[in-house]
Amino acid sequence: MGSRGRTLRTITSLIAALIVVTAINNIFGSYRSLIPRDEDSVLGLERPKTVQKPRKMEHENRKARAPSELPGIKGSVVSRQNILLLPNVLLIGVQKGGSSAVSSWLFEHGVCRPRTFPGEPQYWSKEVHLFDREERRTRGPKFYSRRFSHCYSNKTSTDVIAMDATPNYLPYARKVRRMYEDAGGRQADGLKIIVILREPVSRELSLYNHKANEFRKESDNFEFWRGVVDFDKSERTNKLELLSFSKFVERKSLPSINTTDGSCTFKGHVNQCLSLYAYFLARWMRFFNHDQILVVSYDELVRDQGRLVWRMHNFLGLNEQSGPREFGASNTQSSKHKILLPPCSAQKKLADAFDNANQNLYSLLKRKKGPAMEQRPFPKFALSNCTSNSDGVT
Repeated sequence: MGSRGRTLRTITSLIAALIVVTAINNIFGSYRSLIPRDEDSVLGLERPKTVQKPRKMEHENRKARAPSELPGIKGSVVSRQNILLLPNVLLIGVQKGGSSAVSSWLFEHGVCRPRTFPGEPQYWSKEVHLFDREERRTRGPKFYSRRFSHCYSNKTSTDVIAMDATPNYLPYARKVRRMYEDAGGRQADGLKIIVILREPVSRELSLYNHKANEFRKESDNFEFWRGVVDFDKSERTNKLELLSFSKFVERKSLPSINTTDGSCTFKGHVNQCLSLYAYFLARWMRFFNHDQILVVSYDELVRDQGRLVWRMHNFLGLNEQSGPREFGASNTQSSKHKILLPPCSAQKKLADAFDNANQNLYSLLKRKKGPAMEQRPFPKFALSNCTSNSDGVT
């Protein structure tokens, strides 16, 4: 009986242990199901070890190749069999960071621009808006490739530089990598990526001015300028009212910034966080070789264009004898309502909020390896002048 009793107790203990293990697994399984899987909701965050990893990208655990071996850019070879040729240059931003001026200059240098189709707005001949608009991205690489088929029709891929200059692509590194891998031909390895970074407070003011100008014109793009509408005041007056820049900062800019770690608090609306550069740029550096990404300063575009021209020529292999030597002014506003100087109080609040994000950027770029023509060290941002006028100076 003693032996049987011990055996029974042992069996009972094993069953109890099995029940506990099963319960724990069920708990963790429920936890995993609650973790968001889409890119926008996890950008910049460390993926928990219990979460199932996404499908393996082709670039992972593969030795980086020399630039001359990269497909899809001059000096390389891409076979057209069973692949859809996509643009081999992306100017991913940032919005209000000089992308219009730089893209216009590149198109004048013979870089091939996207094709537009009947009924589409003209600005899509600069920016395709594929990765930032889900209804377009889900149409896949064939839809994207059609925009650039004219670039490759009479030339080999080694002679073509084709560019999509959509300045809202900064948050979408994973989606870009996947699209290029799905298109075939290892085009992701030859993709050249350009990003222009502007002092964040000045960028927020420029963005506000752009949205406010569209608001005053009552343009059709309501989704773009709705962020400057004072809906509380509009309900009282029964007409659309414009937020002041100070209120825009309080209601739109500041709530998007996690001041502790410099991340974006608007997980489902990452385009409202484009001034948090390190938060997004770290993802591009994870999915693409550092040599593929050229980070340039907006201040250099304004103050030392010759140096920026040199960087572009060397990064893309442009013909230095063709095209203009300087960047023209592009996408500028002449509205009498344009705010030229921000209120000092709003500027300080924004600068303090962006401080950790900016420090993260400087640290990230210090660790970045290549390309050789990139500016090092990246210059720290300097605030513009400001005014004691609470509404800013127009």
